[in-house]
Amino acid sequence: MAVKNCFGHPVTALGAIALCCFLILGCSQPAPGPKPGAEPAEKEEGSASIPGPSEKTNEEAAILVLEEEPVVVDADGALPLKKDLLSDGSFEVWSANAPVGWKVSLAGSVIESSKVLHGIASAELKPNPDTFTTVEMLCPQDFSGRRIRALAKGLASEADKLVFSVLYRVGDEDKYSARNHSGGGEWETMRVEFIVPEDAKPGSVRLRIGLRPGSESSAFVDDVKLFVIE
Repeated sequence: MAVKNCFGHPVTALGAIALCCFLILGCSQPAPGPKPGAEPAEKEEGSASIPGPSEKTNEEAAILVLEEEPVVVDADGALPLKKDLLSDGSFEVWSANAPVGWKVSLAGSVIESSKVLHGIASAELKPNPDTFTTVEMLCPQDFSGRRIRALAKGLASEADKLVFSVLYRVGDEDKYSARNHSGGGEWETMRVEFIVPEDAKPGSVRLRIGLRPGSESSAFVDDVKLFVIE
């Protein structure tokens, strides 16, 4: 039988042999590789070396760990360590013209203000020529023998007029530690930290922010926090 090429023309026996060799050699050639200096092809997303949607790189995982705040409690589980213990230290909730959870010295002496550091409200302490203007919170926990840290953000224009105090009771006497605002009309952190004595009366710790008598202008307080450090 005559052998024909792809155009239908007959070919000789020698031509047929050459055509077969060409086909065999062509099929056995390896696939062409990348040209020298060419960039390697990108791997498909979801392959083993590329994190999928639910996976994280080591760097991302480290960031997540740093952002998580571990829950730590003391031996008897009563007081969480290094966690703010106040329910509304930022004066966001008010009722009957007073911040909820706080006690004011005189009605109308502490009012809700929109001059805030965070949130939507702060407490404005109005000046009184004769007496302290105060806002105070009683903390019912037993802090005896514990190191506590109290923080308050204050804004005052007069130096040493705005005072942040932590009080406690030993026997029939009130003890306290306090910090004054330096004035200047800027938000400033007032920090009080100390070890509550072992003989302090349980449930007697109080946080008090006061504006001294004779102040010429209002002062503001926001973001009050209380922590047990150890």
